[in-house]
Amino acid sequence: MRIASKSGYHSVDRDDYKMVQTPQVFDVQNLQEVMDSDYEKNFTDEATLWENKGKSLYFFEGDHQNIKITYPSDLTYAEAIFSED
Repeated sequence: MRIASKSGYHSVDRDDYKMVQTPQVFDVQNLQEVMDSDYEKNFTDEATLWENKGKSLYFFEGDHQNIKITYPSDLTYAEAIFSED
C-alpha cells in the first residue's frame, strides 16, 4: 500500500493500518497483462502488480462516501445514503 507524505508517495506495511480507502481504476487490457504475472508474496492488490511491471500509479483524494459493497448490509446502507427521497 502507498500513502502520501510531504516528500511524495511511499510504500507502507498494511499491518500497521486498520482502515484504508483504495479505489482503483485500470485499463482492462493492461491490467490483464499484469494479472498474468507470476505470484510474489509482496503482491497485495492490483496496484502492487501494476508497480511491479514498472507502470505508474496516479493518486487522488478519496471520498468517505465511496463505500465498499461486501456484505448484504453494505448494500442496504448504500441504498439508504444514496436514495433520492
